[in-house]
Amino acid sequence: LKGLADFLKREPIVEDVDFQEDVTLTLSHWLNSVRKFGAAAILFLFSVSLLTIITVLGMKISQRKEEIDILKLIGASSWNIKLPMYCEGILYGFFSAFISWGFSYVLILYSSSFLTKFLEGVIFFPVPFLFMLEILGGMTVLGGMVGFLGSFFAVWRFMKASR
Repeated sequence: LKGLADFLKREPIVEDVDFQEDVTLTLSHWLNSVRKFGAAAILFLFSVSLLTIITVLGMKISQRKEEIDILKLIGASSWNIKLPMYCEGILYGFFSAFISWGFSYVLILYSSSFLTKFLEGVIFFPVPFLFMLEILGGMTVLGGMVGFLGSFFAVWRFMKASR
């Protein structure tokens, strides 16, 4: 932005350029901090959700050990045994994504009046509902992927132990 302001100052048509460098630097610093915190939070929450799904499905698999053994004895393929567990993990991911989206949307709606005053001049709020639906779509896809990944590791661990 500083280069753009310098360029515009040299133009003969432009009379005055009001470039508030301190505001731009402060906003840039805030954005970098938010990005770093967001990346760390995403990594932490991804790890926690993956470990939670692995633990929950691992416990459910061990509770159903007899049923799984009976299915193996009567000739069920490994997909007939694994598929319901994969679907359960994916459903956990979908529901988790929907619940977290709901909480975050309510938080955004509740804090938008404060954020509009705090970020005066930056047009972000109110957040359009269509944009939030797009976020929901992305979150459910990612949630399903995390759920599948967690169930995959839980089933893999069980199958490896039962050999």
